[in-house]
This record gives sequence, C-alpha cells and structure tokens, in this order.
Amino acid sequence: MAPAPEFSDYDNKQGSSNQVLTLIQKLTGEAKVLEDASVHDEQNAQAAYETLIAETNDSVKAKSRMIVDKTQELRGVDAEAHRTRAERDRALEDLDALAASKGALHQQCDFFLNFETRQASRIEEMDALTEAKAILAGMSSNL
Repeated sequence: MAPAPEFSDYDNKQGSSNQVLTLIQKLTGEAKVLEDASVHDEQNAQAAYETLIAETNDSVKAKSRMIVDKTQELRGVDAEAHRTRAERDRALEDLDALAASKGALHQQCDFFLNFETRQASRIEEMDALTEAKAILAGMSSNL
C-alpha cells in the first residue's frame, strides 16, 4: 500500500492562517473598541455642546433682562435727576426772592433803628445852625 499522505504541510498552513485570523480578529476587536470610544467621545462632546448652548442661551437671556432692568433704572434715575434739578432751580429762585426781601427789610429796619441817632444829629445840626445865626446876628449888630 501506498504511504498515507502527510498533512503536516496542511497543518502548518492552517496554523499560519490561524495567526492571520487571530490578527484579523484582534484588529477587528481594536477597531470595535476605537469605534465605541469614538462614539462615546462623540456623545460626550454632543452633551457638552448642548450644555454649552443651554448655558449660553441662559446667559444671553439673563444679560438681556439685565439690560432691560438697567435701562428702566436709568430712566428712573434720569427722571429723578430732572426733578431734582427743577427743585434746585425753584429753591434758588426762592433764595433770590428771600435775599431781595431781606435787603428791603434790612433797609426799613435800619431806618427805624437809627431814627433816634438821626434825630439827635439833626437836633445838634439845628442847634449849631441856631448858634451860627446868633453869632452872625451879633456880628451884624456890631457893625
């Protein structure tokens, strides 16, 4: 009988194909892990982006409300400043009127307060004039 064919070469070929299959399976597994990691990273990035957009929108709304509030506050402050300026102008007009009244009253009071002094001065002046007339009258009679 003929000797049985040897399958050693076939086994060797199968053994090397096992290595190739193992390598392909390993690469497939690594690719799957990379794909899963990429999908996970993409989901995380998407969630972070959505969070950023939500926070940005909230911030924009808050800033818009703040602008409206500050604008209203500014209107109130401007109105108050206008009222205050008007009140100041009226107060200055009142002060000017009071100063004029004070001056007029002061003149009237000075007239009455100094009446006795002025009257005494007039009496002295009249006495001096009378004395001067008497001296002059005595001089004219001596002539």
